[in-house]
Amino acid sequence: TRDVQKKKVFVNIVNRSLTTQYPLDLTFLNGKKPTSATVYSISAKELTAHNGRDIPPEWPYKPSFEPYTTAAKDSIRIEKGVWSTSQPLMIAPFSVMTLEFEVNN
Repeated sequence: TRDVQKKKVFVNIVNRSLTTQYPLDLTFLNGKKPTSATVYSISAKELTAHNGRDIPPEWPYKPSFEPYTTAAKDSIRIEKGVWSTSQPLMIAPFSVMTLEFEVNN
């Protein structure tokens, strides 16, 4: 996604593997390689991991609505960092990542 007014480009990446971490290297179509990006990521160790009830209190709720999980409470990792594009970016297993690049044009 490109935001011309804010001069930013966003790239979304999904790793659906539960066990494999993948390296990533990006070059834009114009052949330019940005020097860095802000990285936003969310990951978990298993498919049913969750951080507890995630619905408004006024909605109907039964304990049976919660998915079965063996993951510990608060097992979902939400992180923000900076990626220097001179290094490969490792994409964690079972994660979603957004890269935010500042661009001049």
